[in-house]
Amino acid sequence: MKRQRFRATLLCALCMLCCSRFSAAAEPLRGLILTSPGVYHNYEYQTPALAAGIADHVNIRFDVSLAERERWKNTDYGVGYDVLVYNICMADDTDPALIANMRRQTEQLGVPTVVLHCSMHSFRNTDLWWPMFGLRTRAHEPLGPMQLEHTTRHPVLAGIPAYWKLEEDELYINLDFEAEPLLSAPGRDGATHITAWLTRSGATAVFGTTLGHSDSTLEDPAYRRLVANGILFVTGGL
Repeated sequence: MKRQRFRATLLCALCMLCCSRFSAAAEPLRGLILTSPGVYHNYEYQTPALAAGIADHVNIRFDVSLAERERWKNTDYGVGYDVLVYNICMADDTDPALIANMRRQTEQLGVPTVVLHCSMHSFRNTDLWWPMFGLRTRAHEPLGPMQLEHTTRHPVLAGIPAYWKLEEDELYINLDFEAEPLLSAPGRDGATHITAWLTRSGATAVFGTTLGHSDSTLEDPAYRRLVANGILFVTGGL
């Protein structure tokens, strides 16, 4: 019952985005946000908040898929969408058939993809998931302030402060990285860790960021702009 109320609340909130400032413009993009119940993350708040923040910069309308494991495992749920946005936390899941079908949406069906925060720790006890987006990580530093820096000049970083400080978030420890870095932050271990990047999975563009744990990050205009820019880039609009 709680999950049904969560889904109804999300769908109602996202339907309100149809009245955004882009409503009279060209046909909007169709996006699907895939998310999880809020055990370690406040997804019930974050999902509509993130969608609304993105819609300030992108002509897009979102649907939400909340923990629909069988759908993700057994259907081509990406068909009909211009972009998939994963904001999931499935750290201990190891189901190879589920992972394979989720990767299929990007790699074989060619649906541009965005992966956020705990999506990178999902399926972390396998090596089946991370090659899709290019970062292997299994742990993070404690929640705290984070100083971010650009690693390159790129359109995705338009509007993002060159030295951007987050009030509190989790720095994900990079173990393997095979992508184009955009943002980084120094870790307590003395290493620099990539926090936002671009890659291709097959021929399909993918944007990823490990940022996004706290509500304060989701409310930061620069974070919303970063994710919006990532969506525009992978869908060919930037």
